[in-house]
Amino acid sequence: MAGRRAGLRVHHSRPNLGARALVAAGVFLHGTAQEIAAGLAEYGRAGVDEVVVNVAGVYSDHGREDAVRDLRDILTACREAEN
Repeated sequence: MAGRRAGLRVHHSRPNLGARALVAAGVFLHGTAQEIAAGLAEYGRAGVDEVVVNVAGVYSDHGREDAVRDLRDILTACREAEN
């Protein structure tokens, strides 16, 4: 659904292709904390007023401490980008 609203042609029967299209189009952000902060700032300039920062994958693979660290790093990078 999000892909169609973003103007992308994705279909649930081909999830791998759909996922690649969503990432390539910038619908989902990934990378360093600074890269994610820059992407979030771009979303804001485009008029996006709500996002989800999800570190559940990090939590699942690496544990609570790493997930909290990643979230803290992303929020710090966002604050630094604003200044």
